[in-house]
Amino acid sequence: MATARGLFSYHPKCKKIGLTHLSFADDLLIFCKANVESVIEVIYVLDHFYELSGLNLNSAKKLSEKDCDPLIASIKARLTIWSVKKLSYAERLELIRAVLFNIVNYSGARVSLTKIYQQKSEGGLGLNNLKIWNKACMIKLIKNILARGGSLWVAWINSYVIRDSNLWQLVGNANYSWGLNRILKLRTEVTISILNGALSIKDIWQEIRVKEEKVPRHSLIWFPQHVPKHSMLAWMTTLDRLSTRDRLQRMGITTDGSCVLCNEAMETRNHMFFEFSIVYFYGTKF
Repeated sequence: MATARGLFSYHPKCKKIGLTHLSFADDLLIFCKANVESVIEVIYVLDHFYELSGLNLNSAKKLSEKDCDPLIASIKARLTIWSVKKLSYAERLELIRAVLFNIVNYSGARVSLTKIYQQKSEGGLGLNNLKIWNKACMIKLIKNILARGGSLWVAWINSYVIRDSNLWQLVGNANYSWGLNRILKLRTEVTISILNGALSIKDIWQEIRVKEEKVPRHSLIWFPQHVPKHSMLAWMTTLDRLSTRDRLQRMGITTDGSCVLCNEAMETRNHMFFEFSIVYFYGTKF
């Protein structure tokens, strides 16, 4: 290692943990003391690496807003394709769960976000509330700091921020990052998950999320090998959130609330599923 051979000196905030560089896929961050000698030696080491590997580094620059335009355009194009296809609510739910990782502004169902975030066994759709999930992730970081393990970041925090003190005595500081100050504010909430033995982020999330009573009908809707479209329809039916004419009339979308099939009663959920008695058999009305 170049530092061990004295070719260049550690960055003042990296020496205690022996940090010289970080690699992320095809990106490389190098840390050294901010003097001319160390920079020259870093360049020398990189030049030697070029000769041995035949590889070379690209010129680095700060990302501008324009650099993110292709990514934003790609996301917008994907969303446009989805909207053009007029996906069903079941299809939108699956895309959000698998592709957009539980995006918070889900507008698929005509149900409040609070209800959507509830587990399926509690009458919801089982999507994660990202605000609660993010809190669970930060509490997990606090537990890692207390255990003095888990990552290079934890080692750095203990060596250069907490030092000879401890996390409970540490006071928020304007010089700290926003993330670290936010973590410090959550210290009072971490005791709950510690006492209950929550180890993983999912366990912590289960401890801090708002829980509702179990509903007996969920196994009839979300059973194994269910058809997503049918289950979504059944779920919205139990909540009375279908686009029946009585609801459309209350919202001012239509003026006629009568049933389109019998034209004799108000088109409500109960009428459509429990009271309607007209049956068609090979085109014949009974």
